[in-house]
Amino acid sequence: MKKDLLTFIFCCCWMLALGQRGIKPDPTPEKVALVIGNGLYPDKPLELQNPTNDAKDMAELLGKLGFKVLLYTNLTKEGMDKAHSEFIGLLNSAKVGVFYYAGHGFESQTSNTQFLNSVETRSWHTLNQAIERSLSLETVFKDMQASNPKGINLLFVDACRTFKDRGPNKGKKVDLPAGTLAFFGSSPGEPTDENSGNRNGLFTQELKKRLMQPNLELMEMIRNTSKAVVTLNPNQHPYPSGILYEAFYFNPTPPGSWEEPTPSVQPPTYIDEAFTKKPATLILMKGSQFYYVESKSKKEIKVRASGEMFFSSFTPKSTPQGNKKSFLGYLTGTQNIDPNIRHGALIYRLTTKSDWQYCGQECSIKLEQGNYRIEFKVNNRGQKSQQGQFDIQIVD
Repeated sequence: MKKDLLTFIFCCCWMLALGQRGIKPDPTPEKVALVIGNGLYPDKPLELQNPTNDAKDMAELLGKLGFKVLLYTNLTKEGMDKAHSEFIGLLNSAKVGVFYYAGHGFESQTSNTQFLNSVETRSWHTLNQAIERSLSLETVFKDMQASNPKGINLLFVDACRTFKDRGPNKGKKVDLPAGTLAFFGSSPGEPTDENSGNRNGLFTQELKKRLMQPNLELMEMIRNTSKAVVTLNPNQHPYPSGILYEAFYFNPTPPGSWEEPTPSVQPPTYIDEAFTKKPATLILMKGSQFYYVESKSKKEIKVRASGEMFFSSFTPKSTPQGNKKSFLGYLTGTQNIDPNIRHGALIYRLTTKSDWQYCGQECSIKLEQGNYRIEFKVNNRGQKSQQGQFDIQIVD
């Protein structure tokens, strides 16, 4: 009892001393930005080179303009949801919120909104499958408005707006709440130009040039950016939507006295989830699952898998080890992705190589130097009838 009392007195004195020395908690940021760039999509035709650069460059500029910046790249759906929640939490006590996204996206005519694709999105996904793995822009701007109802909420989206379905809202204006304005890289139904061979996508390239221009009002910045994009690519038409009841300047400095702003006291928080989410748990049902690797030296990772898969009435349930036998006591090689490996087994390959390897319930994978992905799959060609799941635990 005496010991506890002494501890309590010591803590009180320590806290009082800190207060007398003027140590205060970090001030709540008045300007908050969430910046996301997704480019490492699992299908090679979908992989984008510029979104990571787009996001890093925009985060740096916003940091110089005094924003508390949350910077994320190559996010899964769960990662996008968590980043969104973190952003909305900070926005509760801010006056200005900025959301920026670069990567793949699409629009739904039925729901009349845009969806921003996580790196789990595949080219063969149906509309509903793609929606499940994407962040709804409607969710973003509604949460921003709810968290910052009296402030200014801005969204910048450098992603395609092509339609993935047919519905009654083709080309219909997206209605945003008052005090919220979105600036899209293209008009409804249009793709955006990745601007291959350059550091940034075309929309972001031109937006960057004007973001820090002193004393440039937001609507004028939007007009100037749109004009520059259309001049360089007549098939891409940037598109603003929403309304602000007051003028807004990113850099409200008289032109004659402008100097390069110093970086924000709180530098961008940079997380590349694809390379930091370790250990990872992947759920494999159909298709493939990918684990992202950033390796500067050769090493190994260990994989442990569990669960069951069911393929047809002629094939018994399989664990990650695979089936030894099937109908009439044998399996044909045509049922397997790799005929030399048991049907239904967990297999993997590095995306730098073409050969599949057996993993089973436990395996060690030797890594190569560089950034790449490990693809996990079930050794079964007829995946349409495949049911169940394998839970894959990766320990780095």
